[in-house]
Amino acid sequence: MPTVTKTALVAGRACDLRAYRGLIKGDRWSAAPPPPTGILVEYRARHLAVSRVHRLWQRGGVLDAAALPDVWADAWRRSGGDDPPPPPEWLTWYTADNPFHLGVERQIVACEETLRGVALGRSWSARPDLLCIDRVGDGAIEALELSSARTPTLDKVAVEQMAAIDLLVLTRSPAYALLPHRILVCGLETGRLYDVTPSRDHARDILHGIDAYLKDIEARGCAWDEGGDTALGRALATPSPDACGRCAYRGDCAYAWPSIGDGRDGADAAGGAAHDGWSPDGTYLTGTARGR
Repeated sequence: MPTVTKTALVAGRACDLRAYRGLIKGDRWSAAPPPPTGILVEYRARHLAVSRVHRLWQRGGVLDAAALPDVWADAWRRSGGDDPPPPPEWLTWYTADNPFHLGVERQIVACEETLRGVALGRSWSARPDLLCIDRVGDGAIEALELSSARTPTLDKVAVEQMAAIDLLVLTRSPAYALLPHRILVCGLETGRLYDVTPSRDHARDILHGIDAYLKDIEARGCAWDEGGDTALGRALATPSPDACGRCAYRGDCAYAWPSIGDGRDGADAAGGAAHDGWSPDGTYLTGTARGR
């Protein structure tokens, strides 16, 4: 049973061929994701650095300020950044201010733990950046999703789908099912928290909407699958600068923009305005998804 994830859903919104192969058939693409460039290097480095900080805080440790330059330099190089890395000003602020009160008001119980659940005949999976217990309020289990976007909740569809899937897997988890649940987006740029917890009814409606979308893709894909990959690609690929620009699999796709072939070009390809969303590596960035 192929697994539905928030990352694959965002990719599917940009390209129905990706949705069919990844979300319906469970295929794996062979191409390695391209290295991040520009501001994406800094966004990726932030996530790698704070992941290391969070794991230390989870164990009750304290990061020595003198170690921050080395932590940041390591995250920068692992993200593909060129030497020398910029000063670790942001990481210094984050570790000193601890804007989300991690390890204090929020007890970290897991970092990037994969949770799974079954609903509507499908397997669903999520890996929140943090799972925390609210120690000063109602004792809820909180799924925290980190975002480097300037406006983390701008892509309402992506945020609602993420929150619905997070809520589903929390309620299906034996360890967390009986606790109150809360879904929070954490703006790393500003230190602000956004409570995006859906009601159970709203989450159910969102999951039913995803299921209907996947059934439509499945029906259209199956109708073309017997015709071979070329026919399937013509039927489902929706190449555009937006859809293909940051897709990790464009190097493995014969229909990726701009080398689309078969007479298709930018004049008749689907387009759209870029906005915030989750990138294929799981980082929530500005301009990664084409709204539909």
